[in-house]
Amino acid sequence: MRHTFCVTHFVCYIYTMNPFLLNKYIGPEYFCDRINETKEIISAIDSGRSITLYADRRLGKTALIKHILHKFANRRPKVITAYIDVFDTIDEASFTKKLVSQVITAVEKGEKNIFNTATKYFSAIKPKLGFDPITNMPEFSFDIQSEREVDLTLSTLFSYLKEKKKPIVIAIDEFQQINEYKQSRLAATLRSHIQNTPNVSYIFSGSKKHTLLHMFSSPNQPFFNSTQLYPLLKIDNIAYEKFISRHFLKAKKKISSKHIQDVLEWTYTHTSNVQEFCSRLYELDTKEITEEHLRTVKSQIFYNYEQIYFNYRELLTFTQWQVLKAVGIEDQLSQPTGKAFISAHSLGAQSSVKRALVALVDNDMISVRYDENESKIYTVQDVFLRRWIQYKYGK
Repeated sequence: MRHTFCVTHFVCYIYTMNPFLLNKYIGPEYFCDRINETKEIISAIDSGRSITLYADRRLGKTALIKHILHKFANRRPKVITAYIDVFDTIDEASFTKKLVSQVITAVEKGEKNIFNTATKYFSAIKPKLGFDPITNMPEFSFDIQSEREVDLTLSTLFSYLKEKKKPIVIAIDEFQQINEYKQSRLAATLRSHIQNTPNVSYIFSGSKKHTLLHMFSSPNQPFFNSTQLYPLLKIDNIAYEKFISRHFLKAKKKISSKHIQDVLEWTYTHTSNVQEFCSRLYELDTKEITEEHLRTVKSQIFYNYEQIYFNYRELLTFTQWQVLKAVGIEDQLSQPTGKAFISAHSLGAQSSVKRALVALVDNDMISVRYDENESKIYTVQDVFLRRWIQYKYGK
C-alpha cells in the first residue's frame, strides 16, 4: 500500500509501508496464506462448532483469528463478531468487565445503541458511557465489587446475547489467563452459560499451549470436550516464499529464492520470526538483498535481544539455564534425560535435569511436540533465543 503526502503544492514524497507486520493485522493483503485454516475454521463455526486454536507461541494465532473475523465481517455481514484479549485481566471481575464491555461495543456498534443497551440491561451495575482513548470508539464501563455482581453481570450478558437471535462469533485470546485467578469459579460459570446460548460460537486461543490443551482436553475440567481442538502448524515454505517475494518486488527490491529459503531455514518458518527478519531486511537501504545483508540482520537480532537472554540466565536456576543451553545447542532433542545428552553437556544428576526440564516446559521456554514416529521432540521455543544459543555456545 502506497500513501502520498503533500507538504506543500511543490514538495511531495511517497511513503511505502513495511508489509511485514509484527503483532497486528490490518487486512488480507498483509496476511500470508492460512487459506485452508481459514476455510476450515469458518466451516466449523458455520456448523455450530466452537474452536480452540492452539500452537507454540507467536506462530500467528492472533493474526489468524482477526483474519477470520475480517472474513466474516466482509462476506457474512449478518454475523456479529467480537475479539477480546484477556491477558491483562487479573481476576473474575476484570475479566467480566472486559468481556461485557467489548462484546456489547461490538454487537451494538454506535454510541446511542451502546448507551441504550447498557442502561436497559445493566442498570444494576451503574454503567458509564465513555470513549476508548486509542480507537475513540464509544464504550461503557462499570464497577464490580462482589462475586454476586460477577454472576449477575455474566448472566445478564448471555441472556442479552441469546435474545439477539443472530449468529455471533466471540474470540477470546489468552483464554488460559482465567486459570491464574485465585479461587476462581469462572470456567464452570462460563461453560454453563455457553451451553445455553446456541447462537454464539467461540474461538478460544492462548500463548500457553499446554495449559490451554489441559483446559479443553482433561476430563476433570469444565471445558472438557466442549470445542473442536485445532492445531495451528507452520506456513508452507512455498507459500511464504511467494508472499515475501511479492512484497519485495512491489517495493522494487530484489531478493533471490535462495536468500528467502535461507531466511525461512534460519527462522524455522516460525511466523513472528520470519516477519521480523523480513521486516528488518525490507528496511535496509538497498535494492538487492545479499548474503551480507542476511548477516547484518542476524547481528542486529542478536544485539537487540542479547540483554534479554542474559536476563533469563539470572532468572533461571543454574541447572535450568544449563539445560536450556544444551537443548538449544542440540536444536531438536528426543532424549533430554538420556545419559549421552547429560554427559555431553556436563549437566549433572539425572533427577536435577528432569526437574529443570519440567520447569522449562511449564514456563514455555522449551516446547514439546511429537514426530512422525510419535516420539517426543524438545526444542527451545523462542527461535531467536535458540539461534543465539547456537551462535554463543555451540561448537
